[in-house]
Amino acid sequence: MTHIPELHGEHLWLRELRATDLAAFERIHTHRLLTRYLGIDRMDARQAQDAFAQCLAQPYTHPRRRHTLAICAPGADTMVGTMGLLVEDYGRNAMLTGLVLLPDAPVRGHGHEADAF
Repeated sequence: MTHIPELHGEHLWLRELRATDLAAFERIHTHRLLTRYLGIDRMDARQAQDAFAQCLAQPYTHPRRRHTLAICAPGADTMVGTMGLLVEDYGRNAMLTGLVLLPDAPVRGHGHEADAF
């Protein structure tokens, strides 16, 4: 198993996804405007649930290439967004990242902090 340690910043923190994050994950992936900027098609609830199950399995893959982390506000354990990292086999250090915050996220305006980790 390949877990990433929790990463704490001044305005937000990142952690591994948990089963309790399904509602927020589903809200993100079924949202008409948010998916427009994710580079993926908008999902229905069932597709979002299936994608969430795949994300929960990421720490158990070897080698781990996908990392989908929950974004939370400091002192809160409620997921308000996701930070994704995909490590590709293109060259030595090829990585793609993605970040999405729910429109009502209390960490709005601080997404850049997640990229700094």
